[in-house]
Amino acid sequence: MQDSCHITVLLVDDNELYRKFLNKVLNKAFNCVVIEVGDPKEASEWLKENMPSLIILDMEMPIMDGYTYLKILRDNDKTKDIPVVVCTSLASVDLVVRLVKLKIMDYIEKRTDPKIITEKLYKVLNQL
Repeated sequence: MQDSCHITVLLVDDNELYRKFLNKVLNKAFNCVVIEVGDPKEASEWLKENMPSLIILDMEMPIMDGYTYLKILRDNDKTKDIPVVVCTSLASVDLVVRLVKLKIMDYIEKRTDPKIITEKLYKVLNQL
């Protein structure tokens, strides 16, 4: 795993309370830099000048859903290899299969306990 102070996580979620919750979980466990944005448009603007170690991407957002944005990320040479963990409250088997085909590292159900989120993210970050 990268030195935690060198890990930058781009957190893309329209729910500010959930972003704050994940930010707290990430900082407590990894002492990393967390960039919070509310939608894929903001994420794209940030990505023009920056490169995160990891993107945590919500699947349900009003402007553009996370699945569509993930496809855009994977079709762009600059962003196609950025590790992505998906957050969703709709973890259906069909959705997970489609996401795996788009090379996600893992997914987190939104009602998951912080300890499980930390374990999942530790495994992901350990692969970087």
